[in-house]
Amino acid sequence: MAFDESLTGGTTSKIVEVMVRDSTTGAGKTGLAFGDVTASYCREGSTRTAITLASGTAGDAYSSGKWCEVDATNQKGLYQLHVPDAAIAVGVAASTISLQATGMIDKAMRLKLETPVNVTQMSGSSTAADNLETAALAYSATRGLSGTALPASAADAAGGLVISDAGGLDIDAKLANTNEVTTARMAALTDWINGGRLDLLLDEVKAITDQFVFTVANQVDANALSGGGGGLDASGVRAAIGMAAANMDTQLSGLAGDQGSGANSITPTVDDGTDPVESARVRFTKGAESYIATTNATGTFTTPFSLDNGTWTVAITLPGYSFTQTTLVITGDATPTYSMTSVGLSPPVSPAIKAYIEVVDAATKAPKVGVALTVVVTGPASSGGYGSDVTSITVTSNAIGVAEWNVIPGERYTITGPNSVAHSVEIPSTATDPYPVQSILV
Repeated sequence: MAFDESLTGGTTSKIVEVMVRDSTTGAGKTGLAFGDVTASYCREGSTRTAITLASGTAGDAYSSGKWCEVDATNQKGLYQLHVPDAAIAVGVAASTISLQATGMIDKAMRLKLETPVNVTQMSGSSTAADNLETAALAYSATRGLSGTALPASAADAAGGLVISDAGGLDIDAKLANTNEVTTARMAALTDWINGGRLDLLLDEVKAITDQFVFTVANQVDANALSGGGGGLDASGVRAAIGMAAANMDTQLSGLAGDQGSGANSITPTVDDGTDPVESARVRFTKGAESYIATTNATGTFTTPFSLDNGTWTVAITLPGYSFTQTTLVITGDATPTYSMTSVGLSPPVSPAIKAYIEVVDAATKAPKVGVALTVVVTGPASSGGYGSDVTSITVTSNAIGVAEWNVIPGERYTITGPNSVAHSVEIPSTATDPYPVQSILV
């Protein structure tokens, strides 16, 4: 269970704001008096302790157990609870407060209790803490601790300490690097200076590349690759690199060579027993030869396989379908038909109900409007229920920060928010409509 708020264990006089929603509409629930609400807390690893509530007004000074409605018109459903000090005392890492009332969605707030810091515990004595305080008071922005032999000027200023803006400055390493600058190395660097040997070579390269003709921005004209128009033309360049045809589809097919080069034209058709299957990967294998292609919208291929005589193994794959590997004896042209089997699961007719989830701002704990959540059906619940295809939908929180969708009792769902925090939810087979899902922080 995620934490709704973090505070230091032992905090006293803590007042928290609580958003309460109507169990039927999901809207903010107004008019809950202290006598309508059952409040409890459970410290981590302990048992329930009842909170005795008392009537109050928003903005009242702290009084343990006080319950106040903030504003029934402008902040519907928002209440203040004066948390008992005992609920958040030191000694445990967390404490959970629960609120229940007729007509409201049960509310649970998990509070993370941070361990308070005691500086006297750094070395086990108050003397060490006093010494640290003395050193801090003696600190100077320009000279560090008073009385040291540091320069009076600020670091990185004239007369001040040398610093490293990027960090990781190693003076010894810098000295070793400067010692590497020998006479021989300086001579080599001179070759790069304008007019040096390497510079002259680069000038020669530039003189050649300046002859390239750019008929379209950033595209070299193939007719001018060797300069002066006397080199290869476009078809000559293609021929030189093994791409004789100008048609790109033809070129890609020829370069890929994944549908064979044998004497027989083989054009398979893939269906599901009734309709063509698109995007199925069909592979023919014989010994070390293996050729593969993907079906088009008609379940066949624009370019046939070209295979030699012999017995070929046929394998077909596509997510959501199964196919039992088979063989094809080729003695000439052929147009075989192969049928795949859909392996998708169809959910039976089941009593769909509506689930809803409250989307809460992680920082302010207020409802968030217009937040998109991804809901993925991950399968039947472990306790049994109705099965379903794995599917995904997107739902968005409404004007009161509530998102809802149809569920099937007995299924499992994963709900992911924009901050990639995911909740795994199992809808009991006995769930009733509407069914509340634990709120999600975004």
